[in-house]
Amino acid sequence: MEVQVKGRHMAITDSLREYAEEKFGRVSKVFEAEPSVAEVVLHVEKNRSNPARHVAEVTLRLKGHVVRAEEASEDMHAA
Repeated sequence: MEVQVKGRHMAITDSLREYAEEKFGRVSKVFEAEPSVAEVVLHVEKNRSNPARHVAEVTLRLKGHVVRAEEASEDMHAA
């Protein structure tokens, strides 16, 4: 599975990239349809009053299907 990690108005550190690739290594065992592409977009909301402002958006493209998820948290690794 190919994992593309991008940052929207932020730099992606090596630890964030490795963490995302590790998590999608587990997903690739579940979805055996190849070729598949996982696109991860990470960004931080500007609203400082929102405690869960670190957002991770994931789009998983499989043969004939698109799975999309979004999660927000206080920590980027948790999102």
